[in-house]
Amino acid sequence: MAMDHIGSVSGTGSSAIMTLTGIPDTYETLLLKGAGYTSDNAGPVEAYIRFNSDTGSVYDNLQGGTKDGSTYTANAANTTMNQFAYIPGTDQANIVAQIEMNIAGYRAAADQPGVCGFFSHSNFMYDSSNCNQMIWTGWYDGSNVDITTMSFHLSAGNWGTNSKFNLYGRTGE
Repeated sequence: MAMDHIGSVSGTGSSAIMTLTGIPDTYETLLLKGAGYTSDNAGPVEAYIRFNSDTGSVYDNLQGGTKDGSTYTANAANTTMNQFAYIPGTDQANIVAQIEMNIAGYRAAADQPGVCGFFSHSNFMYDSSNCNQMIWTGWYDGSNVDITTMSFHLSAGNWGTNSKFNLYGRTGE
């Protein structure tokens, strides 16, 4: 299986949104890898992904895992963005969340019938005895159009300067 680097985006410390544009429709699946933290929020915050600037209620995801040393699960439906990670804040000094997301069905229905689906996980040490290890799976029903843009949003704070995501395209078997 071949993998090509498509692009990357980095935090500036002054914006809660990072955006990747110009995603080509020439790959079988996409892989997003990176690390992130919020530069100005005391605790961990939710990170969300939005495709093609779509603000409709066309996202659904299921999450589960361990957060703050306790079991944590939730189900979100009919949302305007998909949560894909928890991002540590300033009280977890010098820590970034490791993030990996697999995205399938990102091309128009003529090429990949159905809806765009994803699977992601993120983890980081919350403090000396607790960690955050979460997984998400979900879909985006974006009216059967190619995904050409991804934006990454924080529920609080701004993406820190050490936050960076790389997007790769996979071809072949």
